[in-house]
Amino acid sequence: MTTTCGTGTECDQYCVITNQDTNEKLDFTSEAIFPTLSIIDPELMCSLPRTLTIYQGFDALFHNAECYVTNGHRNRMLDLYAADGVRTVARYLPYVISVPGDLEARTNMAYAADILGGYSMALDSVTSHHILGQTLGGFYNKFPHGAALIAVAEAYYKKVCSLLPQEFDELGELMGEQRNADKPGYAYVKALIRLLEETGVRELKMSEFGVRKEDFVKIVDMTVNQVGINIDRYKLTEADFMEILEQSWR
Repeated sequence: MTTTCGTGTECDQYCVITNQDTNEKLDFTSEAIFPTLSIIDPELMCSLPRTLTIYQGFDALFHNAECYVTNGHRNRMLDLYAADGVRTVARYLPYVISVPGDLEARTNMAYAADILGGYSMALDSVTSHHILGQTLGGFYNKFPHGAALIAVAEAYYKKVCSLLPQEFDELGELMGEQRNADKPGYAYVKALIRLLEETGVRELKMSEFGVRKEDFVKIVDMTVNQVGINIDRYKLTEADFMEILEQSWR
């Protein structure tokens, strides 16, 4: 029985293992991990602390959005799941932060995260945004996964949005932004910045979680060369990831 809404493991076949001796945080998948039964009771989430509500909410957003991008409209069912997940998080996350005991908002967040996000990941995969976030969490075990994703999100999507402009503009429109022909793909960046500001985490400081700039080379190497980023439909280099980390540093 889950007490949070973010990971989607209630409906998918993924597991994450952290090895604190090697600073690795890796996921693996197996048909045997699919749950036989998941109980999702939003009433248990009403006491979830504000920060964890935000971190988990963005994790749910990125699960759905990244699978939407990776899918590239190949699977129409995945498009439906992921699009509804993105739309629902964008609508209800700011509200559930303001009124944490609102059961309708908690129910919608659980639906977006635990069901739609899980279904989406069961059908496809996330992008290297998630790989980078997991690597950060492996290096710094007090850096919550959702917070790590938030910390690098703006710089990451400014870097990649023009590489798949159709999908990223569609995501922005799902979140209430209009596309701009002069800035292809940037609608998602605009929508993401707005949601980061509405939830008060646009200036989240990775340094407060112990992240050190001198570790960036190791983080990039593990992200690109050890875990791997071949899940992406676009090409990013080690230099790109270094730039993303440097631009995200606070």
